[in-house]
Formats: sequence, structure tokens, C-alpha cells
Amino acid sequence: MLLILNKVAVTYLPAPSFILLAQLASCALAVRGAAAAGVVECEPLEAGKARKFALIVVGFIGTLFANVTALRYVPVDTIICFRASTPLVIAVIEYFYLGRELPTARSWAALGGVFVGVTAYATADVHFTRVGYLWLAIWYAFAVAEMVWVKKVVDSVSMSTWSRSFYQNALAVPPMALVALATGEAGLVLAGGHSTFAWAAVAASCVAGLGMSYFSFALRAVISATSFSVIGNVCKVLTILVNAAMWDQHANGVGTLALLACLAAGALYVQPPLRADAHKVKGAAYAGAVADKGQV
Repeated sequence: MLLILNKVAVTYLPAPSFILLAQLASCALAVRGAAAAGVVECEPLEAGKARKFALIVVGFIGTLFANVTALRYVPVDTIICFRASTPLVIAVIEYFYLGRELPTARSWAALGGVFVGVTAYATADVHFTRVGYLWLAIWYAFAVAEMVWVKKVVDSVSMSTWSRSFYQNALAVPPMALVALATGEAGLVLAGGHSTFAWAAVAASCVAGLGMSYFSFALRAVISATSFSVIGNVCKVLTILVNAAMWDQHANGVGTLALLACLAAGALYVQPPLRADAHKVKGAAYAGAVADKGQV
């Protein structure tokens, strides 16, 4: 739902970096406030851990800014469709970088189905613009890198989920504030003239951003980066339905069918195990077979 809220917010308040700044600042303040009240567990900022989060912040800001900027030129469906193809890339990166097995034949077939669906969608995209697809390409590069690196940090740095959420958002506030100033969006916002509905959309996106920040870190801690990407794709069915019902900023019939095909194919994906775990399973199976043979 955050995708739809961001699309509405940036449509009525065309200042993507300011909207992101509001989300980051409100999330960091909410987490620290809850920690001060003893509601959640959140560590204060420490230089050592902050350095490990530096690349996460770069990827996080790049992903968010490119995503919200792309939404100015393309509908939500286009973002969802191209996001559906990220597991194809992440699965290979995880094999070389995070020690996972390559996907099974079934999973490769599922990812291939996603790729076919994305290709069909792009061919039928009635909202195609060069600048929109340029921002999509920038977003894609940041999204893939961010998903992989966050998984590595989550596995290697011991912190509570709320602490990770606070670190990511608090450290991203200063650079995003600089972006808002550099793009002139701060002046646009201060000039006023924006509707109450626009501000309500921004406020709603801040609430959704807090939930997304916490639960995405909670999920990343227990599954692989590729599986996280696949789940993020499959859950977009509700997003598509709501987006199609609320306005005309969506794909045509052919594009919607291609998008649904992407999500259906993604649902067939099965997470491959870590290579060490796979070897243990094979070793246990081999030992069991030898024991059975001996008994015979």
C-alpha cells in the first residue's frame, strides 16, 4: 500500500525528496519516542555500527528517491512489474556473494515466467516514457544492490529490528535533507498552496513507511534476499486491485494480465538453502543410506 500512497502523495505534492524526508524523519522520531517510553527496544547511534549502515543508507536513499521520482512518470503497475524481475538477478548474486545454492529447475522456471511477463508488460505499456524508464533503470540498480547488502548486514550485525529501522532512517535524514534543498523542493513546499488532501496523503505515507521499515527488517532476518524480493512481488496483488479501482493511473488489459502472470510465476519460487546447509542434508542422507545398507 505504500506504493499507492507514494503515488498519490507525489501526484498532489510533486516534491519526491521532501516526501521521503518526511517519511524518514517521522519514522526515526517515532522509534526513538517509543524507545524512550519503554515500548520498544532501540539502541542509540554508535559510530561503529553506523559505519556498517553507511552503504545501506546510500542504497536506501537511492532506491526510495528513484522509486518516488519514477512514480511521477509511470503508473504503480510498471514499478511492480519490473520489481518482479529482481529475483532473477538476486538469485545469481546470492550464489556468488551470500553462499546460497542456485535455484532448482522449478524455481528457474518460475523466474523465467516472471521475465516473460515483464517483457510482455513492457511491450504493452501505454504509459511508456523515456524519462520514466530511465528512472526505473536507476531504481532497479539500487534496489538489487540494496536487497543483497541489507541481507549481509542483517546476518552479520547483531541488533534488534527496531534498532535497524532507527539506524536506517535516522542516518538517511541528513543526506535526504541536502537532496531536498538541492532540488529546490524545500522552497516549493514552503511556498504553500498545497491542498489538505496532499498533506493527508504525505502523512499517511509516513505511517505506512514506519510499518514497512520495521516489518521489512523483521522479514529480511529470517529469509534470503531472493525470497524477500519474491514475497515483495507476490503481495502486490492487492496493490494492483486497489490501484485499478481508485483511478485511471494503471496498465491496460493486456498489461494487467502480463503483470498478474508475473506474480503467479513468482509464487512458484522456492528458496534455495545455504550451500553449507545443503551439504549437511546431503551428507545426512548419504549416511542414512549407508546405515540402511549395513542393516540389510
